[in-house]
Amino acid sequence: RRNADLTKVNSDLLEAQKAFDGISDELERVELDLDMARQQLFKSNSLHRTSPLMMRIGDELTRLSVGPNLTTQQAGQQVYEALFAASRYARTRGAAPVSGTEEDYAAFIDIPYADGTLSGQNQVRAVIQGLSGSRDHQLLVFRALFNSFAGEPVPVKAEIVSNRVVYREGEIISEIKLDGSLGSDAIAQALEDFLQIEVRKQVLTAAPIPAIGKDLSVGELSREDVISLIEEIVAADGIVRVQFMAKEQTRAGDQVALGFRVR
Repeated sequence: RRNADLTKVNSDLLEAQKAFDGISDELERVELDLDMARQQLFKSNSLHRTSPLMMRIGDELTRLSVGPNLTTQQAGQQVYEALFAASRYARTRGAAPVSGTEEDYAAFIDIPYADGTLSGQNQVRAVIQGLSGSRDHQLLVFRALFNSFAGEPVPVKAEIVSNRVVYREGEIISEIKLDGSLGSDAIAQALEDFLQIEVRKQVLTAAPIPAIGKDLSVGELSREDVISLIEEIVAADGIVRVQFMAKEQTRAGDQVALGFRVR
């Protein structure tokens, strides 16, 4: 019985090793395919990597909130609108247009695989299909497929994620007690710390989708609002409770516009 058990364990270990080897081989193949795609994209360029790094792999170029129940035509319009915005952003970062074009500073590229090629055009079709007919609100995000250097076009990849509501209009995010008699400087510092630490933590916990490679701010309170809030707290000249809330309905892909109430 013991020998039979050992034989089974050895057999299971061999199967697991085969599966692991298969996964490793697949990952290596994908890495080689991506490297081939990179070489294909830039083979006509005489650029050397002495130019500054413009965008890192996975950095966001643009995002677009997409409503439900889109037709294929409507989804296509949204995708090309987002691609145009991605190209504009890539240009501001120092990208060059794709060879043979004047406006495509960011684009899908053909990705060769061992058994064929995934064309840029088919990738666009897949994104359009992913947005078409969905009953839910979605967020379309374009990211850099590779590290990109100044003077190069930016190859992109698309992500489609759920864009659910995370805050209703007026929903309280967090609150703090402050003493108005401490003076405006101390109150301003306390508010800044609270917004940067506690409010930020609460907003991130609600599962928003931060923009990688861009401003990672997850909440927004205007300078005028901050001044007005400090003045209101100082005028109270005592202990008050400050509640921070969402000014409007907010989805996971939105930046949170903050409102406040002093009690």
